[in-house]
Amino acid sequence: MIMNKKNQKKGISTIIAAVFMVSIIVIGLNAVTWGLNLQQNFAQVMIDRSIAETEKSGEKIELRKVDIQDGKFNMTVINNGKLPVNLVNLWVTNMSDVNGWHKNYTLSDIINPGDSLIKLGQNLELTARELDSYKITLVTERGTTTNFQISSPKDNAIKMNLFVVPRTVGIGQNVTVIFGVTNNATDSNIMQSITPQTLQLIPTDAQSGGTTPQAVLVEGPTPTSESSIALGESAFFKWIYTIDGQDKDKIIFNATLTGAKQGNYVMDSIDMVELSTESTVISQLTSTTGTLTMNFNSFQYCKPSTQDCISTSSNWAPGWKVSSGANEKYIFRVNMTNNDDYDIYLDNNSAMSLLLVQSGGGGGTNTALFLKNDSTVSVEDGGAYTPNFSKNLVKNTNTLVYFGASTPASSAIQAITSSGIYTISIVLFGYGDQDNSGAYETTSAYSQNIPFQGLCATDCN
Repeated sequence: MIMNKKNQKKGISTIIAAVFMVSIIVIGLNAVTWGLNLQQNFAQVMIDRSIAETEKSGEKIELRKVDIQDGKFNMTVINNGKLPVNLVNLWVTNMSDVNGWHKNYTLSDIINPGDSLIKLGQNLELTARELDSYKITLVTERGTTTNFQISSPKDNAIKMNLFVVPRTVGIGQNVTVIFGVTNNATDSNIMQSITPQTLQLIPTDAQSGGTTPQAVLVEGPTPTSESSIALGESAFFKWIYTIDGQDKDKIIFNATLTGAKQGNYVMDSIDMVELSTESTVISQLTSTTGTLTMNFNSFQYCKPSTQDCISTSSNWAPGWKVSSGANEKYIFRVNMTNNDDYDIYLDNNSAMSLLLVQSGGGGGTNTALFLKNDSTVSVEDGGAYTPNFSKNLVKNTNTLVYFGASTPASSAIQAITSSGIYTISIVLFGYGDQDNSGAYETTSAYSQNIPFQGLCATDCN
């Protein structure tokens, strides 16, 4: 049978239409698939970016310490974030150079969370100078950029304090000079090269034609320097001098740092008194400071939780800086002299009160450390104080007195919980043995407050 041409053309048209419809459907499906893939890829990119931004925001790098050794940086960097950090670049700009040169260095240092990287910069082809200021930029593999400013005392004035103890001193006696510096720069993370100069002494001769007063160095400075102090931190230096001159002479102490900015210094002074005889000495001491006096330089501390604090142990250390926290428990001791002509018995309510005078930590909270027995064994003696006194201060004798109990007659040690700078007053209560019978009389009550020096607990800003 022969198909006519009209039907033949109709069949071909149907086939073409079908093919065309299939093509449209395929193209549509491909378009939908492409769109879905594009949307999925975009969503994945957004997820990846969100993860990257989250990880990046979790990176926290802190420059803790800077030292320059043999012309090379020795920096300590701490990872305070929650993820490992890979340092890949270091930019250094010398802010003291008139041309402001800057250089870039490639790094490959990984720091785990909570860990620190020391000696960063020791292997770089860079010559660093102690009295120059630098801007340091660290770049991580995730793209986090952290800037640090390292300042020099020659470029930034620094807060200084000077204390001379005692302010009035007998001729031939010693004075202690405390020089404190605090990094209070608003644009600096680290202040480097903190080195005190030899104290400048300005003698003032109050006696016409008399001998020029002198201060002879016995010890110091201690320490000799600090490589750096972070923003808000302080460093303290101590000197001891023996004073010589005449009654009413004066010496002015002038302290500053090596390479300090012009005009950045601090001054304090002492007045001299002539103490001619033992009776005069006792009379003046008791009229100005009370029956009991103390040797400020004998102030020591020991940490019984980690050290053997027996009285004869070498772990007792001089100083004025301790750590703070719930577990930071110390025993303190100082040498006291009974200048009276009879023995004094200290009551067990005697305390050393630490008064926080600057903001930080506990603000203005008071901490009392009560009288303790002498340490006679490696484990601190926790026996009760009996009878109603705990320390016999023999007349005209030096005696080590211990403080540290959390409550009167307690074996528990008080913790130094708040950080900051404390001033110390030693508050004493007791009785005297005026008839020299070997026992105190309740009718001979004794009390005295001895203003003491300072104590720095962790943070000294």
